[in-house]
Amino acid sequence: QARKQYVEYVEQNKSPVMIAVYRGKMSEGVDFKDDFCRAVFCCGIPYPSANDNRIFFKKRWNSDIQKNENPSYLSGDAWYRQQAYR
Repeated sequence: QARKQYVEYVEQNKSPVMIAVYRGKMSEGVDFKDDFCRAVFCCGIPYPSANDNRIFFKKRWNSDIQKNENPSYLSGDAWYRQQAYR
């Protein structure tokens, strides 16, 4: 549906803007050739490396504290998500 409307706008010489999520439905198999694309802007959320031992142990520590001592403490996963936005 979104791609169909985008193509219609291009064919009518309008200036459509398509916004899609990485690894979403629009991420593969779409060909933006000729008039269908003039620029591509990519952005990502800067999560810390999940393979880093410090990150792994911090997440586990936070989750253990939340589970065993303080239910209101930030879980490991919540802490990890928060790190991308601080």
